[in-house]
Amino acid sequence: QLCDSVERMKETISGTKRRGEAGENILQDILKSFPPNMVARNFRIAGKEVEFALILSNDKVVPIDSKWPAQELIRQFAQEKDETQRLSLANKIEREISRRVGEIAQYIDPARTVPWAVAAIPDAAFSVCRKAHLDAYKKGVILIPYYLVLPYLLTLFNLHLQYAGSIDVENLQHYIIDIKRHLEGMEATLENNIVRAVKMISNAANEYRQTMGSIRGSLNNLQTGGPKQQDRAQNEKT
Repeated sequence: QLCDSVERMKETISGTKRRGEAGENILQDILKSFPPNMVARNFRIAGKEVEFALILSNDKVVPIDSKWPAQELIRQFAQEKDETQRLSLANKIEREISRRVGEIAQYIDPARTVPWAVAAIPDAAFSVCRKAHLDAYKKGVILIPYYLVLPYLLTLFNLHLQYAGSIDVENLQHYIIDIKRHLEGMEATLENNIVRAVKMISNAANEYRQTMGSIRGSLNNLQTGGPKQQDRAQNEKT
């Protein structure tokens, strides 16, 4: 089934200049189910341009972007028989998906959007994912295969109409989520950069102390004539 899905993707993008254009075309066809005034294309958010935005009743938008990650790796995964190699390829695919998710997370803006964005990816890429869904969710990005984009957005819009509270309450929730996301980023920076830098400085300080000790030892040897001279002086005393 995965091989068939990869082949369908190849057929879909044939005749297009870029895979990104194919993804946009797929999303455009999907979003035709909504009234034209509910969907904006090439929507600018905080100085960045997202492919599509679903406009909600309170004028907040849901950023929607399509990604075609790691197509060659997915093809290799579909053809590979060795389980160890398949696991290695799956990990590489998920890392690439996570990288693309990070790009889409930049479209989330408390002033203009809901607290999350939608990343639409090919079905074959989605079927390989094991942890990417959760990692994306932590960044405020909902990872969805193309065939689920329409039912998800329809459900989301219906829930928004039924349960959307006041704008102030919604903004409060949004900013809380935004703060949590920034705190996670700060924590990652602390663990990956600052702690590592402190350890490197500590190691460098220890090496520096050892070097200073060696230099002092050499100076002492010069002042006393060196170890051989000290041994000779000791022998003369005895």
